[in-house]
Amino acid sequence: MLTPNSAANLFVELGLNSFQLSKLLGILFSIVEIFLAISLFLVSESLLVNIISVIIFSIFLLVNIKSLTNKEKKSCSCFGKLLKTELGYGGIVQSLIMLIIVFLNIGTEKPGFLMLVNNKIILHELILVVIVSVLGTITLIFIRSTIDTINNNLLGKL
Repeated sequence: MLTPNSAANLFVELGLNSFQLSKLLGILFSIVEIFLAISLFLVSESLLVNIISVIIFSIFLLVNIKSLTNKEKKSCSCFGKLLKTELGYGGIVQSLIMLIIVFLNIGTEKPGFLMLVNNKIILHELILVVIVSVLGTITLIFIRSTIDTINNNLLGKL
């Protein structure tokens, strides 16, 4: 959301002809991603939230696969200007990890943060949910950036 032009450029590169529409899509995608992240944290047991997550992560997976098979080198703006990422192997691995997490989430009865609070669960369990969520996010970012770095270094030597 903070860098809508970066997202707009990606949508234009993917074939959308209107820069204004691409900018709007970039902002909307960011809002949906933020909504899903918060929803998965708060109400991870919601089937609707999990289905929307599967759809979004599947779209990301397909876009990365298409870019890789077409041998296109495109910036994905996945983390805005925080990290420089490109479509390709890193995005495929990131999307697959997120899909696996969501599918595991659908198959279990793990309560979200709101359910824990409503059931007056002990504070240390709430803190544990927050810590695991933050560490999972950081780990996913490290995995993505490591794969992108390795991929760029290998391609640079070829």
